[in-house]
Amino acid sequence: MHKTALVTGATRGIGLAVTESLIARGFTVIAVYKSSKEIAHNLSKKFGDKIITLQADVSRKEGIQLIEIQLAKIGTLDILINNAGLNYTKEIALMDFEDFDLVINTNLKSVVFCTKVAIPYLEKTKGVIINISSRGGFCDVAWDDTSLYCIAKAGVNNFSMNCARAFEDKGVRVNVVIPTPTQTDLLQNVFTKEEIQELAQSNKLGEPNDVAKLVLKLIDNKYATGKILFDNRI
Repeated sequence: MHKTALVTGATRGIGLAVTESLIARGFTVIAVYKSSKEIAHNLSKKFGDKIITLQADVSRKEGIQLIEIQLAKIGTLDILINNAGLNYTKEIALMDFEDFDLVINTNLKSVVFCTKVAIPYLEKTKGVIINISSRGGFCDVAWDDTSLYCIAKAGVNNFSMNCARAFEDKGVRVNVVIPTPTQTDLLQNVFTKEEIQELAQSNKLGEPNDVAKLVLKLIDNKYATGKILFDNRI
């Protein structure tokens, strides 16, 4: 049976790896992106009718509305991957309201409202939601300059567990993937070159395809819901 997935942050890094993995599995993917038009165009040329690229800023109400319109056109959804996010570093004493809104809207609000618009379709297909989160979303991790990021990811983890319980009776599974630090263009925003080299030397540096494999593992596990799956290198 033909199946459809929606991936946010789909044209770069982890999102791109997940998108390509799902297409390889036979899914048609709604690939949501914010600004990577050239990459989106190339993906459309490469995958044809297996991909629907959609430019939408998921941190904004208007972006969520565009997703809602696209879902209404297609009329079905089997998988939602909430991946869009940004790495952000700023000391607590230096942050302002705009910083808070940027990080929370992108990393948390987008997850909440993408889930909201997807649920009516996922309930019909007994679908799956997988949220890409972070080790920073746990209370035993404390980094002063990434506090906003950690707050948002803690919210993603908690929201995911609430959704797993809320939608269990509807047959919708909700899980979380926690990657190890992953080699993407965003990694340099958090780690120095020396720290990245140290991660690589200690075999703790992941690749986007490593995260995609964890996502597929949770999709395939028909009994998994309310699960937080860690990369075992963390």
